[in-house]
Amino acid sequence: MDRRIGISAIPSDPNSYLNEQQLLGLIHLREYGWTTFCVRRASGNRESAITILRNKHNRMLGILNEDGTLRLAQNLKVRDSRSDEASDIENIVDSINQQVKNPPQK
Repeated sequence: MDRRIGISAIPSDPNSYLNEQQLLGLIHLREYGWTTFCVRRASGNRESAITILRNKHNRMLGILNEDGTLRLAQNLKVRDSRSDEASDIENIVDSINQQVKNPPQK
């Protein structure tokens, strides 16, 4: 069971998880299309949080290093609940449309 259910991928104040070098690096990286994708948090430990960024141009993922540089993550596997939700909604709509076109016979 996923213990993070109900917890946002991006905390309400993601910058509070970053050190000064990471904050400066993030400012620079945003100029090139990088945005915060999620913050991987250990239970209550801000020092061990890992910030994952996504490039809005090519959707690549990267990890924001302690020194503010970006490490591209080519094999990083993450769930994107935003896409899952969109996919689920599309499936529900398709199912409803099928039922409307072919109502169950009584």
